[in-house]
Amino acid sequence: MANASGSKVRHKVGRWQRRWQISQSGSLLGRLLAFIVLGIAMVISLFLLIILLMLSWLLIPVMIYRARRRAASMHSNFNRQFRQNRAEVIEGELVSEQDSDKDVNREKY
Repeated sequence: MANASGSKVRHKVGRWQRRWQISQSGSLLGRLLAFIVLGIAMVISLFLLIILLMLSWLLIPVMIYRARRRAASMHSNFNRQFRQNRAEVIEGELVSEQDSDKDVNREKY
């Protein structure tokens, strides 16, 4: 029994070895081409990553400048509206608070 199972294992190992040899029998030119194509793809992706990183670093000061300019514009708009609203205020004088309260109370009853 042990001998029969050993021969089965050797037979399976032999099949796996033949499959491995067939899969490894690809031409040297095919392997070299795949290595070159993958290497070029890696180099291109590295350059693209570096370019995008530099672009993001260059855009940071531009975005800060735009945010400050927008904040200054909002601040000046607020000041302008505040001055306009202040100019439209009608100032008056209250003669007596008690008189105004009495008038309001009379309307209730």
